[in-house]
Amino acid sequence: MLVLVIPDVHLKPDMFRQAEDLLGELRRLEEDRPPEVRRKVTAVSLGDLADDWEQGRNLRLYEKTYDAAILFFRREKEALFCIGNHDISYVWGKMESGYSTAAEPLVNEKMNTLTALLEPEGRCAFIHRIDRVLFSHGGLTSAYVQRYLPGAGDIDGVLWQINHVFGADRLWHDSSPLWARVQGRAVSMYPRGYLQVVGHTPMERAYYDAGQGTLSLDTFSTWPSGLPFGEGRFVVVDTERQAWSYAQGGAAAGTPGQNGEEIL
Repeated sequence: MLVLVIPDVHLKPDMFRQAEDLLGELRRLEEDRPPEVRRKVTAVSLGDLADDWEQGRNLRLYEKTYDAAILFFRREKEALFCIGNHDISYVWGKMESGYSTAAEPLVNEKMNTLTALLEPEGRCAFIHRIDRVLFSHGGLTSAYVQRYLPGAGDIDGVLWQINHVFGADRLWHDSSPLWARVQGRAVSMYPRGYLQVVGHTPMERAYYDAGQGTLSLDTFSTWPSGLPFGEGRFVVVDTERQAWSYAQGGAAAGTPGQNGEEIL
């Protein structure tokens, strides 16, 4: 499967329009391939729709962002949403940097609409697995699993516990899949042999750590001035090959590879 990854949004509703356009291009490319090698195309959002620098009272921007997300997931009926710390902070009433008390009623209303749309089909979760690729906001580490799920069994058992049983007591802290910052650290990820696609930590460009097996994609974040921090480019992940490529840039169609070559 080819997965277009939507990194942390942080009040940038236009990201969903861009994602729809790219999905259309990817599907057209796949339609030109022989049926026996044609791949399914979908999208995964890494969460954090809410909050950005100095925007706490810009309720119109909050509304536009959530409405764009809801419309996107209504149209893309197999796309998945990974809950981020800035999303669940409103649901759990947990104050953090960027939290807007002015936007709290609006965010809770929109999150209720979004989860009502996605949860019945299992499309809204803290961690999603497609083949041997995990998608989450911050990443799943071995240390976290050893602490909270030492006898959970296989990876699907671990994910079921995190997605359906765990609450703020086990997820609202630095080591959880909502908050983990694994970039540039000697961290063991769980389980071995999987690729993990994460956001949460602003990056200048897509960062693949072969030793960890992580791909960090929070490249749409900004400085407090509003200027871009990262390159702001979408990535496509081939979940069968555990490979990735940039999704745009004008290059000829090809197969995703871990060197980040463009495929559109």
